[in-house]
Amino acid sequence: MDLITLDMFLNLAGCIAIVGILTEACKHIPGAKNIPSLWTNFIISVIVGIIRICVVGDFTAGGITNGILNIFVILVSTSGTYEVLSRTKNYTVNKLSNKK
Repeated sequence: MDLITLDMFLNLAGCIAIVGILTEACKHIPGAKNIPSLWTNFIISVIVGIIRICVVGDFTAGGITNGILNIFVILVSTSGTYEVLSRTKNYTVNKLSNKK
């Protein structure tokens, strides 16, 4: 048994991309700007992680445990990515506005 296969890696990468895109899209919904991005990421990661468990169809104890661990990997990956992009955007906007 392989530790990680290409299918598992691509599945996880796809989930990370989906959660990142959905988090960014949710931040542009009126009224959602007041919700911290970590909570938005958490909610979307759990939903996508549960959908992933159902799509993969591995309902054994190992499969569900793997799915739950993947939810936290997705959360950590997307939280870090969102915060880095958000801070970079704010830094760039501040630098450009100070030049004027």
